[in-house]
Amino acid sequence: MFLPALPNAIDSVKVNGGFIAYEELAEDAKYKGKVIFTNVNSVITGLCNDTLFNKSEKYLVVNSTADFMNKGKLEARYSFPLSTNKTVFDCRGKIFKLPLNSLNIIMEPSANVSIKEGTV
Repeated sequence: MFLPALPNAIDSVKVNGGFIAYEELAEDAKYKGKVIFTNVNSVITGLCNDTLFNKSEKYLVVNSTADFMNKGKLEARYSFPLSTNKTVFDCRGKIFKLPLNSLNIIMEPSANVSIKEGTV
């Protein structure tokens, strides 16, 4: 089977209406905690596997919006420099309209803490 050559760089990748769930079992915990992102919409730019391209000051950038824990609104921007072998990145974001007790799904199992009320 013949596969066509793939480009060294992709202009952008768009994600519309995505879903992300992350679960973790904390040390000494009986149950997993969970973080949920729904209605994920992202644009990813700067994807490249050409090491010559990466030597200049280029970045992989992810701009996203999502519903956090099915309640709060999240806006985030991640920027990953491609010209380094170090694990470094810049992350900026906002979260609003989040009832804090919706975090109990992660807080109770992992930290044995419960939030009664409050909003970000």
